[in-house]
Amino acid sequence: MRILITGITGRIGANLATQLVERGHQLRGLVWPRDPRVENLKKMQIELVKGSLTDPAAVEQAVDGVEAVYHLGAAFQGGGPFTDEEFFEINVRGTFNMLEAVRRVKRVGQFLFASSDAIYDKYVPGGMSVPIDEQTPRQPKGAYALT
Repeated sequence: MRILITGITGRIGANLATQLVERGHQLRGLVWPRDPRVENLKKMQIELVKGSLTDPAAVEQAVDGVEAVYHLGAAFQGGGPFTDEEFFEINVRGTFNMLEAVRRVKRVGQFLFASSDAIYDKYVPGGMSVPIDEQTPRQPKGAYALT
């Protein structure tokens, strides 16, 4: 299967890519042009499309010809500094651009979007007393968690 991974150079994306390549899938990654971690992917024979989630043309180029998308890419707290507006543009508008490209291309049969545990107030005194699930109240703090 031809699969696109956004955020392919990140911790989750890179591990997912390794697993999918081992299972025989053909991968494409949408990578930020100045991402220094791109070098780590070259030995895996992954097709790389350089561009930003904020660029609809780059996103559509990345989506064209794939059957599945794992959308893991985002501006995150450790990758900045980012302004509130940049978090919105990259995380919200970037996800919108991905969904629009998938809608226009009409070939993608699977779309997985991964958010962040930052939407939960997991840094409460004493820690979380129960596992996080769909019923856990969301208490986002800051622009990253909100986007």
